[in-house]
Amino acid sequence: MSCQRTYDSYVGVRAEAPVAGCPFRESLNQPMRNVALAQALVESGEYATATVTLCAHDDHHAMWRRWNEAKETLSAPHVSLTDLPASVVLQELQPDDAVALAEQYALPYAPDGVDRLANALDRAQMMLARVAAKGVSLDS
Repeated sequence: MSCQRTYDSYVGVRAEAPVAGCPFRESLNQPMRNVALAQALVESGEYATATVTLCAHDDHHAMWRRWNEAKETLSAPHVSLTDLPASVVLQELQPDDAVALAEQYALPYAPDGVDRLANALDRAQMMLARVAAKGVSLDS
């Protein structure tokens, strides 16, 4: 029994493929699958439109670079691709939970009424403390 994949019938390529061969290989593979699934759900009539969103750490530069490649390359008629930095998610949590997650993952977080500069300084101190915990000395 042969099982032919049909991703290409749901997803198009906007730009020239960045590498020779299949344009969906390497870092575009999973975003392509998600876009294909979203487009298939639209074409089945279950939804009028769909959105594929990446939620990742604000400072995960490699992830965001790959996601931007996906947004520039993949196309589907009724599917949009959007960003959701993890720090934005914090704004939807209860303040105590948001503070705990911000500290655990070194995310920028400024609850209402907190000065953003003070928050940035706190984050910098927290990151320096992490570096110091790995064997680097930290002087105040």
